[in-house]
Amino acid sequence: GYTDNMAEIPAIVRSGYFDLGTERNKRIAYFYLGIETDGALEFDLLVDGEYATTIEVPYPGEGKREILIKCPKGLSARYWAWELRNVDGSFFVLYSVKILPVVLQSAK
Repeated sequence: GYTDNMAEIPAIVRSGYFDLGTERNKRIAYFYLGIETDGALEFDLLVDGEYATTIEVPYPGEGKREILIKCPKGLSARYWAWELRNVDGSFFVLYSVKILPVVLQSAK
């Protein structure tokens, strides 16, 4: 990873909250991240203003890759956000984020 005077450099990319254009609660089955990295990453999910879970993203190999992030079952909310963080100062570039939502029948 990258260091500054031997200290690992933390890096974070965080989305704003989004509701995908509907007031209804939704589950998100998968995120697809277009990334390039030289190490492991962590992907945090936030729902309705609260931290929900952290998903470890193992090192996918060299070059640009599309990584599948499978969301845990049972999470549903109107508003979602995500955060991608490096581990041990690893370098990363985020090229794209695709979301596969499941909109629930009721608004609550």
